[in-house]
Amino acid sequence: MKILVVDDSASLRRLLCKELVVTGYQVDTASDGEEALAACTREKYDLMTLDVEMPNLNGYETCRRLREKEQREKVANPTPVIFLTANDSAEEREKGFHAGAVDFITKPFVEGELASTVRHILEPHGVLKNMNALIIEDCPATLALLCACLRAQGMHVYSATNGREGLELAKTHRNTLDLILTDYDMPEKNGLEVCQAVRQDLGLTQVPIIALSGMVERQYILSLFKAGANDFIIKPFVKEELLARIRVHAELRQRNREQAGHLMELKRLHKLKSRFLALASHDLRAPLMGILGIPEMLDQEEYIKPEHKELLKLIGDSGRFLLHIVDDLLDLSRLQFEDHKLEFKPLRMADLTNSTVAVLHHMAAPKRVALNFEDQTQGHDVVEGDFNALRRALNNLISNAIKFTPSGGKVHVVLATHGEEHLTLTVTDTGIGMPAEMVAKLFNPLGNVSRPGTQGEHGTGLGMAIVKEIVNHHGGKIEVQSAPNQGTTIRVDLPVSLLADKAIPATAEAVS
Repeated sequence: MKILVVDDSASLRRLLCKELVVTGYQVDTASDGEEALAACTREKYDLMTLDVEMPNLNGYETCRRLREKEQREKVANPTPVIFLTANDSAEEREKGFHAGAVDFITKPFVEGELASTVRHILEPHGVLKNMNALIIEDCPATLALLCACLRAQGMHVYSATNGREGLELAKTHRNTLDLILTDYDMPEKNGLEVCQAVRQDLGLTQVPIIALSGMVERQYILSLFKAGANDFIIKPFVKEELLARIRVHAELRQRNREQAGHLMELKRLHKLKSRFLALASHDLRAPLMGILGIPEMLDQEEYIKPEHKELLKLIGDSGRFLLHIVDDLLDLSRLQFEDHKLEFKPLRMADLTNSTVAVLHHMAAPKRVALNFEDQTQGHDVVEGDFNALRRALNNLISNAIKFTPSGGKVHVVLATHGEEHLTLTVTDTGIGMPAEMVAKLFNPLGNVSRPGTQGEHGTGLGMAIVKEIVNHHGGKIEVQSAPNQGTTIRVDLPVSLLADKAIPATAEAVS
């Protein structure tokens, strides 16, 4: 394909030629408008780049004369013109499109921008090929022009001569439509009503709608955008401008579809990963229990030497830590299953919290960490929840606070009402705290925030991710406030149940 580069700057002509030649185009040059028109008389060019500000004959006048020449000669395919200008404004673009331009490029432009724009204009099939368009237009001549224009770009076209017929076609092809072009003034249903019906009745919120109209009053244009139109083109329109607008929306539509496909694939892979982890974790538990049992049995034998018993203790400690990792992976993968169902019942959070604190005193006492629980709910503590899941969340929150609190510190657990519809559980410690970057990753299972406790206690780094999943399943939210050496406060809000009269004490004994 051959391109004519028109610019009064010799250095810019060389730069433009270099980029286009490298891309694979043949290039001729002209230094002003008169020279360009003379070149177009001698030869047919596939595209022209045209500087706006030139002596004698500016770019707009050159383009206008070129279009008049093509009309006189009844040229079937007018030469696309791209304006290059340092003054890119709405007024300048309007003048350029009225003169017959296809596109604008603003000076100074980045490397590759011109070649990319030219490729989209001269090789459009890669963008629009096999896409589906619906055209609604009551003027037969305009309808035929639009259909021929889009089909030449490789698009599949459905056409209608009024709004009612167009909506029927949109309903029939709702799952495959990529673009809708609609006239404003039509019988039976006008363009405004078409936009409203497509968005509201058919629910096609992602399909671009381009409205065509000879009315330029601002209230008409504004009403179309409010009804759901994405773009507006004034009649009579230039074919090149129409195609340029369509390509923009078509590319956006393709990218949205690609992203939706990628998202579905990521969800599928995530579900597959979770299922694999659940199965693998479940199958690992049985052999691990056997491994843990053997050191305990050998430790009872008299012939085992003391130094060997120390090694058996190390085996047992490592095995129990590995079992803890397996349990965390199993819980997290179960919670992330889309088909995983928790058993929700009215539970008293004060009972559940009190029993969890009581069990964890054995962990706090050796470290001389003061652990206490304060119930401020005055009996208004019922939530709809899964007992085992909430117990796991409470255990993770409180044991974490103990783990990262040094000897002589405090862990304070408070349960209080928050308005009439929420309970708030707050776990506050006087521990080592966390920097902001660690807080940001705390609930991410891949955040790599695992670290030893104040007495070297091990952790998997998955505990808080499990808490987050449990809180989400219960319709709650969780917040963290922390700073290095200033302790940590974690607050969990849960919705209150309306079935307080049916609530059971949320203790291990009651459930068993």
